[in-house]
Amino acid sequence: MKTILICLVIILIILVFILMNKNETFKPLSAKYPQQHYFDNNATTFIYDDRVMKEITDNLNVANPSNILHQLGQESKKKLDESREIVAKDLNVNPSEIYFTGCATESNNIIISDIVNNWMLHNKGMATVLTSNIEHGSIYHVLDNLKMNNRLNIVRVKVDTDKTSKYYGSVNPEDVKEAIENNDNVILMTFMFVNNETGAINPIKEIGFLAKQYNIFFHCDATQAIPKMIIHPYDYNINAMSFSGHKLHAPKGVGVLYIQGRCSMLNKTTQEICSQFKTNSQEMGIRGGTENVSFIAGLSKALQIVHEDRDKKNEIMKAKKDYIIQQLEYHGCEVIKPRKSVNNTILVILKGISCCNKTFAKELSNKYGISVGTSSACLTSNEKSHVMEAMCVKDCFAEKVIRISMSDYNTEDDVRYLVNSIIELLRKERKTPEFNDNTVAAVN
Repeated sequence: MKTILICLVIILIILVFILMNKNETFKPLSAKYPQQHYFDNNATTFIYDDRVMKEITDNLNVANPSNILHQLGQESKKKLDESREIVAKDLNVNPSEIYFTGCATESNNIIISDIVNNWMLHNKGMATVLTSNIEHGSIYHVLDNLKMNNRLNIVRVKVDTDKTSKYYGSVNPEDVKEAIENNDNVILMTFMFVNNETGAINPIKEIGFLAKQYNIFFHCDATQAIPKMIIHPYDYNINAMSFSGHKLHAPKGVGVLYIQGRCSMLNKTTQEICSQFKTNSQEMGIRGGTENVSFIAGLSKALQIVHEDRDKKNEIMKAKKDYIIQQLEYHGCEVIKPRKSVNNTILVILKGISCCNKTFAKELSNKYGISVGTSSACLTSNEKSHVMEAMCVKDCFAEKVIRISMSDYNTEDDVRYLVNSIIELLRKERKTPEFNDNTVAAVN
């Protein structure tokens, strides 16, 4: 009887231990949805690494970092400072130049609206902002709001659509230079580093050189670039840069804004404008709201991890990209290929299918458990992609486009399954026995 009681007590202890710890083991997407194959990483990424999740959970229940009068507030502030130092080290900048926000969209809004509004407050006459015709919607939204001031001129530089050009799919620096010289009083240039639909890499170093040469504040949305490359803003003459955590396997709801040393490299007038940034109480004055220490800690850890062996990861990803392109082109698809692009993004025109891309994507998800994008991550079903228009994709093909965007966690088996599934679905959706549409170019 005594032995039975001892056994029951041991079993009870084990059960209590299991129940207490059942939520402590982090389960990534592959464990939660074992039949899902995720290829929509330009829209958002998932947290796969236990080290990131540990940083999040360890710092969920912390004090307000603004209250350093007691020990708990000091510990929270210490974690915030450590995270800021990690991000600054990765970007090779000063920690005082790093600001944590809610996302890249907020970062874009803060820097663009403050530059323009402060200029308008302290100056008379017209001002010009240069951007491109393939920027993320958050750039256009803030600029459209600011344009209600009739003293602001917004110029969208068109991307190069000449397939023989070394800048095909991206902004040509000569066009940027021409826009600077043909417009009065350019106070700001904002160009994305990598396009979220095509994966095209803009010649940011050359654009940054122009910004420095003409003494123009240069902001860069690096949201799609940071997960695939290590960026040091000083090397590119970038004065401000923004990105989101959820594009690099960190939580949603946290972002980064880099602002170069209160714009110390710019002229006296622009320095005075930048000195007006301090309009709130948190993050050294650029925004309000208590810092999300948990998500900030997760972002800093994820940034470290995503940049570990980055060159090697890019080589592996390029091999997968080349395989996907080769297979899909062989089966009659057309791939939009900018002259220079990141290794994770493939924009495919599904030529010959009778359905639209959204129906195709739904079928891929429902039947094969594959997630892909159909266009920009932020478009609604009733909007047309401005990037497709900018790239001169013919209207009859614009609704046949899917975007495949990989992460470091997509395996070779994932890629083979993706290709085989797309090919199988293509055969179903192409109503003719032979697909002979290869000779019709989808892009002008």
